Amino acid sequence: MSNAVTERKQAKRTRLPAMRRSQIHLAVHRYENSVYYRRIDPEAYRLLSALQSGTLLGQSLEIAFSESTFPAEQQAAKIQEYFAHASELGWFCKPPPKLAS
Repeated sequence: MSNAVTERKQAKRTRLPAMRRSQIHLAVHRYENSVYYRRIDPEAYRLLSALQSGTLLGQSLEIAFSESTFPAEQQAAKIQEYFAHASELGWFCKPPPKLAS
């Protein structure tokens, strides 16, 4: 009988450091039958969520930056960045026509 099984050295398991939990914001979209995702700023998430729910643009911008620490000039640059990226990915589209009642 062989003792090979009992003599096998146990593989040492290295423990990974504990990860800190943190809230992340993701935008998930489909393009040509593939799913993509991207981490986005909390402000971008609030902006896109407000627009998706039908909130007017001005109100959506207020919601997006209500908890932000960005100074006004940086907010303007961020807004430009958010809209450029969303437009580039085709996230804005014409809403469907309303049905007559």
